[in-house]
Amino acid sequence: MSTSININLDSPLEQIGLPSIPVVSGPSNTITPKLTEIQGKEKHELYYEGKLVTEAELLKDIIFVFQGIDGKHIKFQKDIGSYVVDQKIGLPKPTREILRRLSELGYLYRVVQDNIKTNTLDLGLGIVGQSFNASIQTELTDFYRLITVLESHIGSEIKSKVNESNENAFSAKGLSLKRLVVWTFEPLQRMRMMAVIVEVCRGLKGGVLLSKIHSYMSHGDPVVQKFVADLLAEVSKPFYAMLRRWIYEGELEDPYSEFFVAVVAGDGKSSTESATGLVFGDIESRGEENLWKNKYVLRNDMVPTFVLKSMAKKIFLIGKSLNFIRYSCSEADFILELSRSVNGETVLEYGDNRLLEKSVDTLYSSTCKKLLDLLFDRFHLKEHLMALRRYLLLQQGDFVQCLMDVVGPGLSKSATTLYKHNLTGALETAIRSSNAEREIPDIVKRLDVRLLEVATEDAGWDVFTLNYHVDDAPLNTILTPTVMLQYSKLFQFLWKLKRAEHVLSAAWRDAGVTMLRGKSEAIKVEDLFKDIHTSRITHAAMLHFVRELSQYLSLEVLEQSWRALESHLDSRKGDLDELIVAHVEYLNRIVGRGVLGGGVNLFREVAAIVDVVLAFRWAQDLLLRYVASEMDRVGKGSAKANIMSFEAQFGIENGLQFDNFLNSDADFGPSLPRIRKMLFENTEKFKEALHGLLKLLNESSEEQLKDLGTRLNFNSCYKLAA
Repeated sequence: MSTSININLDSPLEQIGLPSIPVVSGPSNTITPKLTEIQGKEKHELYYEGKLVTEAELLKDIIFVFQGIDGKHIKFQKDIGSYVVDQKIGLPKPTREILRRLSELGYLYRVVQDNIKTNTLDLGLGIVGQSFNASIQTELTDFYRLITVLESHIGSEIKSKVNESNENAFSAKGLSLKRLVVWTFEPLQRMRMMAVIVEVCRGLKGGVLLSKIHSYMSHGDPVVQKFVADLLAEVSKPFYAMLRRWIYEGELEDPYSEFFVAVVAGDGKSSTESATGLVFGDIESRGEENLWKNKYVLRNDMVPTFVLKSMAKKIFLIGKSLNFIRYSCSEADFILELSRSVNGETVLEYGDNRLLEKSVDTLYSSTCKKLLDLLFDRFHLKEHLMALRRYLLLQQGDFVQCLMDVVGPGLSKSATTLYKHNLTGALETAIRSSNAEREIPDIVKRLDVRLLEVATEDAGWDVFTLNYHVDDAPLNTILTPTVMLQYSKLFQFLWKLKRAEHVLSAAWRDAGVTMLRGKSEAIKVEDLFKDIHTSRITHAAMLHFVRELSQYLSLEVLEQSWRALESHLDSRKGDLDELIVAHVEYLNRIVGRGVLGGGVNLFREVAAIVDVVLAFRWAQDLLLRYVASEMDRVGKGSAKANIMSFEAQFGIENGLQFDNFLNSDADFGPSLPRIRKMLFENTEKFKEALHGLLKLLNESSEEQLKDLGTRLNFNSCYKLAA
């Protein structure tokens, strides 16, 4: 190279913008080695002492020094980390200064060579580290060529010298120490840069190593920038080979964990998967639902600084998507076509970030589009999400009503008497009796009945739940077990609310029929109609609460949340991660805007109110049965026959418990005060719980929840304390 550099050779490396390399030992703190002068001598004694050496001998010694080898008169002392001249010879002080400058090249060579030897012995150095060593060795090859040329010059000078009679004079024809300083100026600068880089890169690997080298690209000297750029172009080749394999084939070939994408081991830590470093699907050991989320991880600390974080994320998603398409969607043909289409056409290398960015953006768009098209077109993801909304979130009204009517009598019994095959048959009946039978067969086949863990006092309502099977890939990547558990919890709450609305509607009908019938019977039961009227007032308040809450959840929460999700689904934009996040936000929006997300206290208040409503409905059933019994006692017919007729005609629940109640107290006389007490207690509990709920709704930070409080107390019937 012919470029000249205006640098003071006496200055330490900090003055050219490079950090200094500490010596092995000794008092010196700078990288520049010293030639130790003879101590304790007078100034005139420094010029001559003992035998005077010729310049040719010094040139020969300095050539050995350049190679890290001790010369005859100049040797390296490890204890002080510098070269020293034999104290038995005397040299002019200017000559000592020249030797000091020249010996720096030999010291730097030793630093570089020692680091290379250390790295060579490191078995975990990695492919990028090996490429770094090879690149430094290539740089040293040019240095060896220079030494060969210098040795040939010195040899020719020694052979051609004609007069050595004047031992007190320096004589060298052609090559001299001063000329050698000029000849080694540029190699000295390159050796300084190599020494600094190998020292700061000691123990680094992969992306961290590349980032450390790339940090010197901000140096102001164009010569340093070019040296670093040329070095990185060679060192980064294994990195770009791994990058190419990842973004074009979705396979990770990284035996030494040098890439910024890593495989997650079973313990949650990144690791390599095989001795060859080639990572395949491993579906059996990980579980299909974990392939997308838990198989690969992005290691930000290994991302080279010349790759933007946003680009690194896209690269990560491209490889994950290709791997997912191959193993979870069984679409290997797309990968093969993609690999063939770019084979040999696109060469990724350091310095061409524009090409890298263009290639990554193109691959990101095409890969994500292909994956989303597979999910929506082949695997009908949107249809499955709509099915979950209809059946687990109870938005298919005719199906819900049919299911309530079919399974209601059986669920009123003890949970220990339930059998799954009976409930499955009831579910099939509800499907055939509603528009659910028009669903695609795959959706209907996934609907199933599941019974929760049964406690001793549980009724069938407490353990019944619907289940939607999504244990096959790739659907279980979006509908994970955690997500399905959230759907199950939402179903249980909405099912309980629907049950309360269902039984309150039935109780209203039963009470109306009993009142009409009572007007035509004996006057003796007129006092009971006052109890019925009082219970109907509370009943109307409960029915208003349940219906308003149901409508709010259906229209303001479920419907609006679904519209937001549907808009994202129809756009088919982004990647699979964005789709998963959109679905999770959909569920979180339901929970957040609904009473489930208003905190533990808010959910507890709503659950308590629903429990009170069901308890009140049971007490109201007892009152209506008592009225029917009294009417039959003062009139004609059998009380039990009338009650059974009521049950058959109007679907009055809890018949088994009422039979026991009837057998223990046939005339109902002593039980009337107890019925009244049950009605009064449940009425007061309802008012108290509703007051607490309204207070929490008014204090909520969610505007939708505040609006719900206004709807529940639209006429200020419930006076809230300030």
